[in-house]
Amino acid sequence: FIFIFLKRYGCNKDKTYDEANAICKSKGLSLCSLDQIKKCNTCGTGCGYDAARIWTSSTNHVPNIRAQLRCDVGSSSVANTTSAIGSMGHELILRDYVDGATNIQFIDQSLVFSKDGTVKEWNIFAHRPGTVKLQVWRIVQGERYKLIGETEINVSQTGVLKYPLPSFSEIQVEAGDVVGWRHTGAGVISFAMGGPPVRWFYGNPVGVMGEVTFSSGQNRQYSISVTCFNACSS
Repeated sequence: FIFIFLKRYGCNKDKTYDEANAICKSKGLSLCSLDQIKKCNTCGTGCGYDAARIWTSSTNHVPNIRAQLRCDVGSSSVANTTSAIGSMGHELILRDYVDGATNIQFIDQSLVFSKDGTVKEWNIFAHRPGTVKLQVWRIVQGERYKLIGETEINVSQTGVLKYPLPSFSEIQVEAGDVVGWRHTGAGVISFAMGGPPVRWFYGNPVGVMGEVTFSSGQNRQYSISVTCFNACSS
């Protein structure tokens, strides 16, 4: 998939045409053509450049202008974006309970991303209104995890709710990362007892790249799911 090749040359912004061209060439690649960009061949593949100005191989040399870049990974490696969209999670239904605990952080150890990719949409069944942070965590060791990214959601109604992410706020994930959530006030997401292992941690929130140890847990099933590019594909 393009996302895998993107990791070869990284996110590069505010480059001149010559700099952009040199970055792609240094990795044995070339700048994408204008036709490839117009067909959205690189949409949703990371860095938040979908709506940004992009250098292309079709661009005439323009000095003193800076823009972002995408490298052409070759037609044999370009995935169909639609076919790479998948989802994982639990059924979005009303369940028996909602958390009353406050200042608490959860991970669902059954919701594991199978590949590198991006989170494109969060989906929950809201048992009641409130504020919740929907998150991605990466294992450090044992029950210790690092926060990779999060989306804060202000829930004003109950029922099935879907939250598509704009390209600039999509969360890049790696294989093995897990889904989590946090609420400072009372819980929002409907859940039932039994099901997969869920771990939790009481305490103050950490920022992105912060670490916590999830010292307690129980088998529960929460009404949460996620839509991904590549990361939820089988």
